[in-house]
Amino acid sequence: MSKGIDKYDLTEVWNSLDTVYGDMEKLLKKLSSMNELPEELKQEINNFDISSISNLKHHIETVLDNIE
Repeated sequence: MSKGIDKYDLTEVWNSLDTVYGDMEKLLKKLSSMNELPEELKQEINNFDISSISNLKHHIETVLDNIE
């Protein structure tokens, strides 16, 4: 399926996304705990969806599983 894809590079991207997901989760939690943030910022924090990072990781994992 994916002869042109470098498994090492893709694995490195997957690992980086894993780190980014954890960092974003911590940052959003920290921001949410801060007092007196402007309402607009609170709304942005509530609307921020890190699940797209998780979805991307899942798709990369599927590609990795199909690389011989």
